[in-house]
Amino acid sequence: MTMNIYNLFNLHQTANSLEILNRCSEYLSAWDLESVLIKLNQITSTLQATVNIKRLYDEGEQYLKISARILLNPESRQLYDAYLDTIEHPTIEKIKLTQARILWYNSNNNSVHFSKTLLDHLGKTAFCSQENNTEPLPKRQKSTHSTNPICRQCRSDFDFNQDYLVLHCDCTTRTGHTDCMNSFKDRVKGKCPVCRKTLLVRYQISKYLFWQNKEKFKLIT
Repeated sequence: MTMNIYNLFNLHQTANSLEILNRCSEYLSAWDLESVLIKLNQITSTLQATVNIKRLYDEGEQYLKISARILLNPESRQLYDAYLDTIEHPTIEKIKLTQARILWYNSNNNSVHFSKTLLDHLGKTAFCSQENNTEPLPKRQKSTHSTNPICRQCRSDFDFNQDYLVLHCDCTTRTGHTDCMNSFKDRVKGKCPVCRKTLLVRYQISKYLFWQNKEKFKLIT
């Protein structure tokens, strides 16, 4: 079984918010200097335990608080669950998507940051997944140096003078054939797989319509 935050708090992954809150509070209340000192005395000398007790206590308390915050925040918990699922059932597509989601979350969140260790673990999982994959990876299409816009999904040319679709979210803009974009939107159930924001659909927008991250659409006249 993969060691994770749920194991740390002895919780099932389907636990509700109240169960998580009660269990986290219970574990934080039980984390005190005396308990840590007793444990340290079992594995090291009294002198070393006395020297290291304060540092270990502070680091442990911080780790418990951050772990609890991840599970109690719906957005970070959803991302953490996606990480666990990717580790347990890895595919190259899921690994790349989860890495992108973690990087985007870290760059847009000030309270909780997922550690580099998680990203490194995903990188190792990707390597193992490629090693165990008996099917050949699809060949990349050779660049044709076309001046036409490229569809975000099928990677072939499309024409701005014909039907096309634009999908906006907080982290990116996807443009391409109407059928390709609709297929992508349906597949991800209308939410960006990276930032998890609702995809805003626009048809053949003017080139004078500029995307602003937090202001959504802003017309430049």
